[in-house]
Amino acid sequence: KPLSNKISNIEVDKEISYLISQKGIFGGKLLGAGQSGYILLVGEPDSIKNLNKLNTTKFNFENGGSKIIFNDERNYY
Repeated sequence: KPLSNKISNIEVDKEISYLISQKGIFGGKLLGAGQSGYILLVGEPDSIKNLNKLNTTKFNFENGGSKIIFNDERNYY
């Protein structure tokens, strides 16, 4: 955000602040580019479950760093 005022907007910032202060979310980050994207939220599973209006995906952090999990000799995933 210090680099440009186009990184986020007031509505997104207010929504993330509300989720942190009222819904038990630890933090949030805006991801994506252009006119669409996602808000990555981190919180306890019960806090995330209570956000019914949002689509959620479970994920875990990987301590081992980046690694190739599939290689078809043309694309890396």
